[in-house]
Amino acid sequence: MWAQFFVEKGLLSDHDSATEQWNSQTRMELSEKLDHEMQVFIEAKDLHKRILCDKNAKEPVLPSHEFGPDKKVYSRQINIKWNFNEFEVEYDCLRSGFLVGGYFL
Repeated sequence: MWAQFFVEKGLLSDHDSATEQWNSQTRMELSEKLDHEMQVFIEAKDLHKRILCDKNAKEPVLPSHEFGPDKKVYSRQINIKWNFNEFEVEYDCLRSGFLVGGYFL
């Protein structure tokens, strides 16, 4: 799924410098973590839709849900959006390397 993204962004070539490590392992790890993040997001979106369509929903499930005056569950958002600002990748494959003062040894 992410192969085209890597091609478009020019992320297919490896980089091995004191400040940057980018190779097949880091690309694979990023792909796996993005896939997982997308799956979690899709599940949250589906849950959001199910709750809003369920006229008998009795409890807010997501932070954007709230009770209306008629005791039904409503959402403060029409569409759920992925908060990419909170997405962070800690590369397990780089943990075995030595990082001193922001530089790979």
